[in-house]
Amino acid sequence: MCSAIIKAGGGAVVPLSRAADVVVASASAAAASPAVQARVKDGAVCVSSLYVVDWLAQPHAGLGAHVLLGSRPSAKVAAAEAARVQG
Repeated sequence: MCSAIIKAGGGAVVPLSRAADVVVASASAAAASPAVQARVKDGAVCVSSLYVVDWLAQPHAGLGAHVLLGSRPSAKVAAAEAARVQG
């Protein structure tokens, strides 16, 4: 479903190197879920659903406010974020 929404907006879903580079979760689910925490430990950035909304709807807005658990984007996600703002 999410990939259909992204494609409808002219975007593309690009497979990245790890099983998950971005994990979308609510703050409460992220804090309580061992699976989410494991993905973050493996290097995925954990974000709220507003990250996706702002990525699509506000291409020049910063996304940092939507990052959860003190996680950080991988190099590939950070590059995609930078290209999004410049594009």
